[in-house]
Amino acid sequence: MNDGTPLVSIICLAYNHEKYIRQCLDGFVMQKTGFRYEIIIHDDASKDGTTAIIREYAKKYPGLFVTIFQEENQYSKGIPIGKTYMYPLAKGKYIAECEGDDYWTDPYKLQKQVDFMESHPEYVLCCTDAVQLDDNTGELVQMTQDVKEEITPEYLLEENRITTLTSLYRTSILKDYLEEFTPGMPRFQLGDYPQWLYFASRGKIRKLPFYSAVYRYRTGSVSHSEDLSRTIRFIMSAYDVRAYCNMRLGFNVKGIRIKEFVCIRKTCKELYRKRKDSYWPLVLRFWAILAWEYLFKKDFIR
Repeated sequence: MNDGTPLVSIICLAYNHEKYIRQCLDGFVMQKTGFRYEIIIHDDASKDGTTAIIREYAKKYPGLFVTIFQEENQYSKGIPIGKTYMYPLAKGKYIAECEGDDYWTDPYKLQKQVDFMESHPEYVLCCTDAVQLDDNTGELVQMTQDVKEEITPEYLLEENRITTLTSLYRTSILKDYLEEFTPGMPRFQLGDYPQWLYFASRGKIRKLPFYSAVYRYRTGSVSHSEDLSRTIRFIMSAYDVRAYCNMRLGFNVKGIRIKEFVCIRKTCKELYRKRKDSYWPLVLRFWAILAWEYLFKKDFIR
């Protein structure tokens, strides 16, 4: 790699990822590029061996890592970690993201994506196909085989079809998003979804047809909870993002609420398959919780 300013800044959030962080960092350092890149990694006061492993890699690859080690957990305080600590340090023209429990599999991921973005200035973001790894069973499942290559605002409003760990986007657009759009924006559970919708309002988005990464499915996370109330809140938060961005960004797409019902029905089927409960009692309970959440909670966007 040439000396000088990095062309790409890799952003990585880590917290208690001792079991996974080596695989993640190996995916970064194996990248074969004709340009310089940097790895900005934030450890949010991990209580296991994550911090020691990050220090080990930073020592082994001098000049490649920019490390941030917290003494107190920042996420629990409600502090936006990317905006506060990581994005201001990014020197690259482009940003790529991957959390500490996921990992990249293609050593040419960054080179392929940068080549595309450099030759297509009308695009503000590109992503790739990805595979999901069930952390409990070891099963691998394709995640993005049905996602269209051209991701339009209308298509993105139906569902968040961008896998963050495969994304590469222009830093200048992120700066605009943080300065122009996030002030006054509600704090959504899906932190990256409004970001992608903002990007879609600023230019084109393309999914490149190759697999570059593995997303680790871990039961108990907000997006993969078996608790019905928690799942309902996550789905309603997705609706809130769509309604808010559809209005504020001027997309004027109709039928957002109908699409949410389709998502709920799909989630019922998924929970039924995983939990092996009786289907209709599960559906009725699901809808009862949804009605309660929607009618009596005041933090949803109407």
